[in-house]
Amino acid sequence: MIPEFSEAAFSAQKGEITNPIQTSFGFHVIEIQDQSGDSIQARHILVPIRRTDDSELQLLILADSLEELGETQGFEEASEALNLSTRTSVLNPEFSFIAGAGEVGEASEWAFEEASEGDVSPLFETRQAFYLLELLELQEARTVGLEDATPSIEQILFNLKKIDAGKNEATETLSKLNEEITLDEMASNLDLEIQNTGPYTRVDFAQGLGRLNAATGAGFGLNIGEFSDAIEANNNVFILQLLDHIPADSLTFESENETLRNQLTELAQQTRLQEWIESLRSVSKIIDRRDEVLNADPADTGQLQMPLVF
Repeated sequence: MIPEFSEAAFSAQKGEITNPIQTSFGFHVIEIQDQSGDSIQARHILVPIRRTDDSELQLLILADSLEELGETQGFEEASEALNLSTRTSVLNPEFSFIAGAGEVGEASEWAFEEASEGDVSPLFETRQAFYLLELLELQEARTVGLEDATPSIEQILFNLKKIDAGKNEATETLSKLNEEITLDEMASNLDLEIQNTGPYTRVDFAQGLGRLNAATGAGFGLNIGEFSDAIEANNNVFILQLLDHIPADSLTFESENETLRNQLTELAQQTRLQEWIESLRSVSKIIDRRDEVLNADPADTGQLQMPLVF
């Protein structure tokens, strides 16, 4: 959980009920049911903060300002100008979660597939927050010790269980939808959010779904009004309903055909190059002799020395 919740929970004793605490989710009253070492079992009552029309407008204005300042002035400058707090988080492709924002699959795709160190992301949105990222460091996959890996392993296993629970709930939801209950009624009963992605193509980024994944692709296999099966993507489970389908425009395709071909060719070249480099790394045995070569005396070798700058 996010730091405010964890701090209150771990500060209480078994059987104790905490005073109300506020997090980005709302106000919590926590009851500690069990404690064992550095683990606790707790349950809580959440009173969410309901946004009014005025607060909704102010939030959207703030989000627009954050996006514009992030693009023009940079991450630190934007946060200072708007008096917003920042925190450092660690993402990996298997577990995309940021405390306060929740599941951040869109941000994870941006960080691992598009961004370079120092880049500032576009503005992203979850049910909990609007947020902006700066990529501080991108590390290559490597082998780590069990002690260092344990927190990530625990989070990954927790996430897998969450996905399984989500699939079960989604399957049950689909069976009820087939009994003539509407999607709006079902979402209201389960306190879930319906989000309209807006029009997107096979290669576009779809709001709330991401890009080039199982969720975005599923819509193209549906008929208008039809529901999809439970679909896993971006560490979430989705049920899609197709609202409309715009047939491909052959004239537009012909005009953009060359651009699309170049984009796909470039993507294929980058993929092949990366695969070739990884293959070389896996089979090569490299001996680093730079110090020996660069510091060698030309008189000892009887060879002319290449100038370091030419």
